[in-house]
Amino acid sequence: MKKIRLFLSSPGDVEAERGEVSKVAAQINRRLGDLLDFYLEVIACNTHVLPGMGRPQEVINSQIEDYDIFVGIMWKRFGTPTGKAESGTEEEFTLAYENRQRFKKPYILFYFSRMPYAPKDKKEIDQWGKVIAIEKNSRWILSS
Repeated sequence: MKKIRLFLSSPGDVEAERGEVSKVAAQINRRLGDLLDFYLEVIACNTHVLPGMGRPQEVINSQIEDYDIFVGIMWKRFGTPTGKAESGTEEEFTLAYENRQRFKKPYILFYFSRMPYAPKDKKEIDQWGKVIAIEKNSRWILSS
C-alpha cells in the first residue's frame, strides 16, 4: 500500500478547516484507499513534531521534510515571524515551492477562507492585509 503524505500548513485561526481536511482524508481512505491501494496521511506540526532545541520553525522543518502534497490554508491571520520568514506558513510554503521547482514534488494547493471577518484593531488589520496581499500573488495560488 502506497502512503501519500499530505502536509497541512496554516496559522492558528483555521482549526475548523484543518479538521475538515483530516475528515476528508479519512473519507478518501475509507472509500478509495483499499480499492486503489493507497493511504493518505495528513501530517501537521501539531501532530507530527516533537519538541526540540533551536529555532522553532527549523525544528518543524527538520521533522516534516518529505511529503507528496502541500495544503496551505489562510483566513485572517498571516502568522508569526520565524526569523527567516514573516510566518511559519510562509516559510513552509517557500520550502514546498522550492522543492516543487527542483524535484517536481510536492503538489501544492493553497486555499483562502471567504468567511466574513471584521478586524478589531490595527494588529488584526495588518495580519489580514498580509493575507490579502499574498492571495493576489500568483506564486501562492499556482499549484503546479
